[in-house]
Amino acid sequence: MNSANRFAALNADEILSTSSATQAVKKAEKKLREIAALKKKDEDDLTQEELDKIAREPYWRNIAYPEQQPRNSTNESQKAKQKARHLEKLKKKETARTKAEEANLRKEELRKITREREEKREQERKEREEQEQEQRQRKKEERERKEQEQRQQKEKESNKKRKFENMMEESIEYKHVFSEFEEHYSRHHDVNKAFKSLSLKYHPDRNYGNESWATIMQQYVVDVKEYFENVENM
Repeated sequence: MNSANRFAALNADEILSTSSATQAVKKAEKKLREIAALKKKDEDDLTQEELDKIAREPYWRNIAYPEQQPRNSTNESQKAKQKARHLEKLKKKETARTKAEEANLRKEELRKITREREEKREQERKEREEQEQEQRQRKKEERERKEQEQRQQKEKESNKKRKFENMMEESIEYKHVFSEFEEHYSRHHDVNKAFKSLSLKYHPDRNYGNESWATIMQQYVVDVKEYFENVENM
């Protein structure tokens, strides 16, 4: 086969001389080696550019080995192009599926984050409510305790007042101790000094033979002292 037949598939610009024809054959052989290497790769790993290169195999084979090309080389080229388009369609479908999966994963992650945030807010709300309830309960108990103390204090003071009034009415000796205490207090304005003075006066050791009477009088002194202390604190 002459040179013209061998390179009949070349463009006019490529067949300028025997030298250019030889260069075209070398280029075609190089392209075929590259295509052979690409065809060893997994189809799913091929890029669009690599698929386009594989589709050009009949073209380069016709340049490098024109005598080996079958008559239906055009059909093979067409089949190769169809295969390339099919592979491209599969790749696009896989890409779309991958993107859809990634989108679903992002949505699920977002739902998870939203759910966790809502659960956290709900937990914090419950904790706040529990704390507020505990605070209200503590305040209520403290208020009730103070009210109880106030009632008890008022009752105690009322009992003391009633006892004092009864003693003042029923006991001349109690009334006498009260008058003495009042006299000392008016003079010194000191409850403790008045108490000390009368406590010594009515001490059982200083009232030999009247120890029982002195003990009663000392108790009167204690009661009157408490009365004057309450007056000071009012």
